[in-house]
Amino acid sequence: MSFWNTLFGKPKTAKYYNKQAIKLIQKGRFDEAISMCNEAIALDAGYTDAYNNRGLAYAQKNEYDRAIADFNKALEINPRLGETYYNKALTCEKAGRTLDAIEGYKKAIEFGAKQNPFILDRAKQHIADLEKELKQ
Repeated sequence: MSFWNTLFGKPKTAKYYNKQAIKLIQKGRFDEAISMCNEAIALDAGYTDAYNNRGLAYAQKNEYDRAIADFNKALEINPRLGETYYNKALTCEKAGRTLDAIEGYKKAIEFGAKQNPFILDRAKQHIADLEKELKQ
């Protein structure tokens, strides 16, 4: 039984821990969110949402390599996750990896536009801005 299960009693699901992680990310409690994602992944190593959310928490801590590794793991499990490509691209952009960011935004458009129009519009704008920067 994991630490969190011991602390809170009955066993929880990966989805439960992931939901807790989301709440913690929203509160800026990134280390605790990472711990919750770790619990989710321990219960279900194929749960892409937990990798995506752990990546978001790492990105907020400016731990870009760890964030990108988590996004890559989620995409290895399911290469059609538009939101994860978008999160990876944002992180690559913050890390100064412009070409990787552009590639990620293009993948986000390819796989995320139907699910989330926000991704489509924002990714297109980021691509335009980054390509403009490259030309300067």
